[in-house]
Amino acid sequence: MPVNPSNLVLHIDILIAALVTVFALSTLPRALARFSSATEWRHGHILRSIRLGSRRLRGLRTNQISNPRLQDPGPLNEKHLSPQVASSSGHEYLPDGVLSEESHTYFSHTNLLRHGSTRTLGSASNLPPHVRAWSSVLPQMGGFLRYRLDAGFSVGQALILGLYAAILVYAAFLSSNPFEDPARMAFVAMSQIPIVIILGTKNNLVGMCVAMGYEKVSPNPLMDNGHFVLILMHPFAEFEQLNYLHRFSGLMLVVLSNIHGLGYSESIFVFGQVHSKTDVFIVYRWTFQGVFTAMMQIPANRMAFVALVALDTLCFFSFSFWRRKAYNIFFVTHVVCFITFLPAVYAHEQLTLHYILAAAAAYGLDRILRILKTRVFYARIRPIPDLAVTRIEIPALNAGWRAGQHVRISVLSSAMGLVGWAEVHPFTIASVTKTPEGLVLMCKNVGGWTNRLYEMAKVAGYGREAGDESRTVSVMLEGPYGGAGHSVFASFSAAMFVVGGSGITFALSAIQDLIQRDREDSSRVKLIELIWCIQDPCALNPLVPLFSSLIQQSTRTPLRVSVHYTRAADTPPAKDSLPPGLTLTAGRPRIAKVLDSVIARAVSYGSGVKAYMNISGVVVGACGPVGIGDEVAEAVSAVDPGRRWAVGGIEIHEETFGW
Repeated sequence: MPVNPSNLVLHIDILIAALVTVFALSTLPRALARFSSATEWRHGHILRSIRLGSRRLRGLRTNQISNPRLQDPGPLNEKHLSPQVASSSGHEYLPDGVLSEESHTYFSHTNLLRHGSTRTLGSASNLPPHVRAWSSVLPQMGGFLRYRLDAGFSVGQALILGLYAAILVYAAFLSSNPFEDPARMAFVAMSQIPIVIILGTKNNLVGMCVAMGYEKVSPNPLMDNGHFVLILMHPFAEFEQLNYLHRFSGLMLVVLSNIHGLGYSESIFVFGQVHSKTDVFIVYRWTFQGVFTAMMQIPANRMAFVALVALDTLCFFSFSFWRRKAYNIFFVTHVVCFITFLPAVYAHEQLTLHYILAAAAAYGLDRILRILKTRVFYARIRPIPDLAVTRIEIPALNAGWRAGQHVRISVLSSAMGLVGWAEVHPFTIASVTKTPEGLVLMCKNVGGWTNRLYEMAKVAGYGREAGDESRTVSVMLEGPYGGAGHSVFASFSAAMFVVGGSGITFALSAIQDLIQRDREDSSRVKLIELIWCIQDPCALNPLVPLFSSLIQQSTRTPLRVSVHYTRAADTPPAKDSLPPGLTLTAGRPRIAKVLDSVIARAVSYGSGVKAYMNISGVVVGACGPVGIGDEVAEAVSAVDPGRRWAVGGIEIHEETFGW
């Protein structure tokens, strides 16, 4: 019985949509748990400004001062700060008892200064609900799917690609021979057009349904030379959990289109009608018979050739070499070839209209959401010569993002160059919400656009003893994007972060958020462990003040920081000068041993202000080179099942460098 190719590929797309729905339904319990809190509705979607004002402790009378934990600290002075923090000059005291940062410190940590807390121990009204992920419910299966077949490539990813390929092979070969019926390949290729576009947009329905963004937090590894790199996002970044599907579906589109274009037969059933070989786009036969030029005089054939050339050009410039070495070429060819491909395909065969409209609708939705997420504000930029970093502060934006998310920024100034003002670069947000300094970005001076930004910031006159040393510029922000999806770190009993190089920024933003939530009585986390792997131990120097401040403020949620370096230095930090809770060790960390210690501490937590809370699992955040993610996955999979159940499960949030 003949197979109607149009109906076949339609059913194939419906099947793929159904599979996506299954994945989306598996995330529904966590989505409901996350959004049961009103705060989650307000964060992670749209950047905005809220009024901070002065705070008054809830339920606290002015004469209620017998308990030091319930006192309003009032105006702070240098003696309240750690020695490293107190050495910074130029702080301005605000009505709510926090400091604005007028000094050139490397990070904002004023929001972590302790305020009084009025929670009665044992109350759980503000605690986020915890729902275990399927990988915690079925740890054996989760461990199997996490197993690495190659660096950064897991069994789970291989199975998804295998299933995807099997679906396309079934559609292409069902009652069809590709060498006798290349039109079938055209139909299957046509069905992939909207899928490729959907998976390639920043705001796409698939990502919304399965709680995954378009990008992976992936700074350029070439920048990570052992010195502290504050860039956590780079224009080359991709989100491997979705983008690898975009690349694979795009590759299938290219392969199927070329098989269709290079196929041969005497007569072919195309789009419901029988055509002779002179009516069908068959490059091989036309070239062999020397009639290629004559065939190109037919408009449909000419447009087919244009579409195929555009598609092949787009594919060629999408290889990792171009993405790494010449991103602008990669980006421009993507835009130009995409704009050329769709109308050319429609001119070749009008039956593709429905798929082209679906792709256009997905792209249009993405553009609309990007416009809604775009803001234009004034920002203060300051150079930090010790780190060759430009600090961008936008006080007018102080809410709307979650820890670990990033924004895309353009600096609207002629000082950025002829086209530099129009360039868009993504950076991770280096601050938490509800702070006087607002949204903070830290941009490492690595060349090109960041060089011009750094030089423009230096014009403000860094180093003057008087006056504001920052410069005000107009910036356009788009975001926020990324983050941990439906996972809420504050709902776990323990949090462990394993990061390498510039991945420290992800961990610091998450830790600051946990400490802030702890201050607001909305965190279940009982302990936090941070492992930072670097090459040069001198990279620790700029972060000692921040680590000291974080450790000092984490009184109810103990924080331990372990820094490991792999390369000797002439003047490493003196270990005896490090604050308690911060260690510096040569060699790579033993992640499995540290994880075992975290589990033991979480299970046996028998004293302290959070002892009343039930065990709700351990979340392990990994950010850095691919090898770190692989090591963490291996360590988690090796945990004894009994210990895993005792602690309430172990979950991984993995972000790796690469594109």
